[in-house]
Amino acid sequence: MTASAWPMIADGRVRPVIGARLPIEQAAEAHQLLSAGQVAGKIVLTVGGP
Repeated sequence: MTASAWPMIADGRVRPVIGARLPIEQAAEAHQLLSAGQVAGKIVLTVGGP
């Protein structure tokens, strides 16, 4: 795994699918989306910034 997957992640050939980006204050809503199967991919919780 380390020898084959990490190089592809490092050079961008493999990337996660981001289904949603939500502010950390909406973590409960993010959990509901996951539980309901309403998002395909990962949910990213953002902290601060624009």
